[in-house]
Amino acid sequence: MSGDTEIALVTGASRGIGKAIVLALAAENRVIAGTATTESGAEKITNYMKEAGIVGRGYVLNVTDQS
Repeated sequence: MSGDTEIALVTGASRGIGKAIVLALAAENRVIAGTATTESGAEKITNYMKEAGIVGRGYVLNVTDQS
């Protein structure tokens, strides 16, 4: 990555609006860190990104969990 590469963090990226945001940001050549609340959701994100040629991956993150 070059020094001017922008990284986007998208919560709820496994489906719906979150997935649409991932696709829109990827079209602008952003690197994507997409999150889901489960491991299977994170894997789903990583898989659709790979299939679409998007640079990034899915991560498990629950923004409502205070621990």
